[in-house]
Amino acid sequence: MFGSWLWKQNPDYLGFDSWEILDDPKIFINPRIKNKHGTYSSEGHTTDVITDLIIKWRKTRANNKPFFAFISYQSTSRPWIPPIRMVGKYNDEWFETPDTFFSDLENLAPASKYQKMNISTDLDLAHDLFLPNKSESNSSTKEFSIWDKNWNSMNDEQKTAWTLSWKSQNEAFSRENPKGDSYFIWKYQRFIKNYLRCLYAMDENIGRLIDCFKSSKQNNFQFIYSAERGRFIGESGWFGSEWVYEPSSRIPLICTSFDNNQSLDLDTNKLFEDFDLFNLLTKNEKHDRYDNENNISNLNSSTSKNVMFFSHTLNPGEYGVSPHHGFRKGKYKIIHYFPFNEWEFFDLENDPNEQDNLINQETLSDIIAEYKLALKNYCDEVLKTSQDRILYSEEWKREQRSPKNKTR
Repeated sequence: MFGSWLWKQNPDYLGFDSWEILDDPKIFINPRIKNKHGTYSSEGHTTDVITDLIIKWRKTRANNKPFFAFISYQSTSRPWIPPIRMVGKYNDEWFETPDTFFSDLENLAPASKYQKMNISTDLDLAHDLFLPNKSESNSSTKEFSIWDKNWNSMNDEQKTAWTLSWKSQNEAFSRENPKGDSYFIWKYQRFIKNYLRCLYAMDENIGRLIDCFKSSKQNNFQFIYSAERGRFIGESGWFGSEWVYEPSSRIPLICTSFDNNQSLDLDTNKLFEDFDLFNLLTKNEKHDRYDNENNISNLNSSTSKNVMFFSHTLNPGEYGVSPHHGFRKGKYKIIHYFPFNEWEFFDLENDPNEQDNLINQETLSDIIAEYKLALKNYCDEVLKTSQDRILYSEEWKREQRSPKNKTR
């Protein structure tokens, strides 16, 4: 196990016999590394450091011994701090904003207006976008931010290189002094380029890993790439996660082999949930995803398993997203913000951006009722946390929906 580790127990608790993990996953530059013997400092960006660790481990391991290696990069989490060598990448590129960037969200449930993930207002100029001495008082960033920790973690040489790398970009911002929509678009450009810089560095390092394994005398490897969650990168003007909406519920999944052996079998026409990886790796076709499948309604019958359930119950979570459950099958998706008994229903075929809430559409009343039943049965039988049994006080609901918390 190499990289970011968020469990309370160390990796050996789950059977990893060799591990090097980040002592603080919020440090991206010059992280401290923890292993069975203690902690030590390492110089560089975590994406490079983590890759160096597993390559070093691979070179000292006997070629004829099978292994399972788990690598976890954390570089695409807020505030998207790229390696210093990447700061200039994409400087000459222009990225168009998504079609829904300026959406007023008027057709959606009220939950979409009470969150803290707006690029325009919730990304701080200093702590998220690295403009020196430009912190915004309306930001959701804490007083001592993740960026502060990383700046203090740099050595003098790195601080100088970082400052010089941003100098021309920051001077251009000061000259142009954008206002209104131009200001929001500028924040999007700074955000998306940093996000892509982090991804590009990760892509480079995955290439290093593959080259390392391919050069081994034993090359019968299976490679699986996935992610913890999806993220908004400008859709609806947002940058965060935690929703059942498509940008944050869809995650990448790649399965391949390093030689001519057959890769793991994936049906790309079907929905695939993260805990299905167990069945994929073990080829266990008998193990159902849901223990009480027969009770989840005819929408999830043995001839129609291509469904996805989703649950967000954090209260209120990092981005102030309302707790909600979701169910998707075929081209439809239903969402229930259960503390407020608010609903959304989308036709993903005709409305892939999820902007038109059809919950009150009379012609769809029968199918909506079926989806509501499927979602309720899932909560009752699988989550064991029926929305009817989770109680939120009236005081809590008033506080969540107070005018001071409305952001759109």
